[in-house]
Amino acid sequence: MRGEFPKICAGVLALTTVLYFFLFDAGTRVRTFFAKGTGQIRLFNHFPPPDEPHKTVHVDTDRPVVVIGDIHGCFDEFEELLVKIKDEIYGGRPMEHSTFQLFLVGDLVNKGPKSAEVVKKVRAMVESGSTHVVRGNHEEALLEEWSTTNVLTRRSKYSYISKLNSDDRLFLLQLPYTISVPKLDFIWCQVTSIDIFEVIWGQVTSSDIFLFLSKNYPKNG
Repeated sequence: MRGEFPKICAGVLALTTVLYFFLFDAGTRVRTFFAKGTGQIRLFNHFPPPDEPHKTVHVDTDRPVVVIGDIHGCFDEFEELLVKIKDEIYGGRPMEHSTFQLFLVGDLVNKGPKSAEVVKKVRAMVESGSTHVVRGNHEEALLEEWSTTNVLTRRSKYSYISKLNSDDRLFLLQLPYTISVPKLDFIWCQVTSIDIFEVIWGQVTSSDIFLFLSKNYPKNG
């Protein structure tokens, strides 16, 4: 029995070492990625910047354009807002086959209770067409946490990562930092607590959407 004790200890030590490597060390020893072009260190730098940091999108000016920002995990409110926008645009009439073009200007996640659900819904909307998204600082923070932690070391605010998969991560990694829309002519507007920019090429009927078209205001004003 005494002769077996050192072997047991050695086995426990080996198992502990393996578990440490896979559960702790492997979750934090990651590559550093620098900014493209400048080579400067990025604030969140343990995952690559997007292959295409800036995109130009040409919209169809015969179709409504909506821009929403800072969903922050508020999945239910986001769905309610989409319904409200459709009602405002189509007034209860059956929607035409070509519906509005949607731009989401970052910060899909954190703060709200359903970040994973927002990511999955937005990913599906992008894949179906007519939705464009930029990567916000909260997506950067999510990717940093995802790249440098594991289920044992992860902060509780990012527990929703367990609901996401590799395809969701790839989707977030591919989001550009900026999007320019050459034909879009607007300043800003807001609905309740969610920023929303809407350009309807025609008549704007919403009473609670404050819309300012830059063609009606001086460019330097």
